[in-house]
Amino acid sequence: MKSFKKSVFLIILLITSVAFTGCGGGFTDAIQPKNGQTVFTTNKEIAEFVSKKWTTKLCDGYYEKGLEHYAPEYAEFVFDDVADEFFISENADMSGAKVYECSNNEFAVRGLKTGTTYYWQYTSDGNKSAVRSIKTANGVRTLYIGGVTNTRDMGAWTVYDDDNQPKGVIRQGLLFRSATLDNISEAGKDYIVNDLGIKTELDLRAVSETERRPMINGVKYINISCPQYAYNGLGIFEFDGGANANSYAIKNIISVFADVSNYPIDFHCAIGRDRTGTVAFLLGALCGMSEEDLCREYDLSFFAGLDENTPSRMHQTSFLPLLDKMKSYSDSEKSLAYNTRMYLLDTGVTEEDLDNICDILIE
Repeated sequence: MKSFKKSVFLIILLITSVAFTGCGGGFTDAIQPKNGQTVFTTNKEIAEFVSKKWTTKLCDGYYEKGLEHYAPEYAEFVFDDVADEFFISENADMSGAKVYECSNNEFAVRGLKTGTTYYWQYTSDGNKSAVRSIKTANGVRTLYIGGVTNTRDMGAWTVYDDDNQPKGVIRQGLLFRSATLDNISEAGKDYIVNDLGIKTELDLRAVSETERRPMINGVKYINISCPQYAYNGLGIFEFDGGANANSYAIKNIISVFADVSNYPIDFHCAIGRDRTGTVAFLLGALCGMSEEDLCREYDLSFFAGLDENTPSRMHQTSFLPLLDKMKSYSDSEKSLAYNTRMYLLDTGVTEEDLDNICDILIE
């Protein structure tokens, strides 16, 4: 992730030390944040975790069974008038702006993309304010969706070429992972459709686990039961059995991500860690995420506090065996991205599909 490991915690300290002031035509000191200011929206505990050197036991210090440490921070805005509506857009001309009703002189929004410039304005008695901008700090974009936990955007991680040189980042706003949507609220459905623009729900659970599907009008529902990790008989490296093979299921799952019309995609299993984590690993490794960042990204699910398994135990028994086997799958002298590509080709995913996935996800 862009300079993430070295800079994000310093950004927290910097931002919390800066006094909010306003500026610009009709701008007053009452308006916050000031024009062009950097705003921190990543969950502070997650930001601290990702900024540290990764070890297998690092996440254990943040994990508490049944307690969630996951929600993103709000971006808070204060106006010099009582506002009727609040507008926020990624475009300076305010095209494509999200519009929110407002009834006082402040508004808060969370779930903004990280490392992104936003433009905002408000109306008061029907009069529009000047357009101002903020920049969200680089970081992990966790999300709050009513009735759903362990939800995040997989974008913004740095990806590397075969010589371990940065070649770009994973695009935000395309690839979302979560726990089950079974208990999603009506507000959560509205957020998925109208704020995140999700077009496809890819459910990785067995048919026996799924009910009431599809649940969200306007979202394509795909259900493919997914193997996980490198477990004998249950893992992704089981090739025997033709159409019944675990590898064949992986081929069908990964092919979903090759079709640009399916995006944005939310993929999930039950708690969003094991089967979901396996697919996230394959996509991240294919694109060129570093081993350390793949481990960090995997660990983020533990901030949701969903079961009794500690991060270090799951690394020992599940995730690191998958990583180690994939590193030597075809040629241990080659990159993880190369070996992941070779594995996916062996499952039956085509070169064209793999190239499409990288073209879609990498900027």
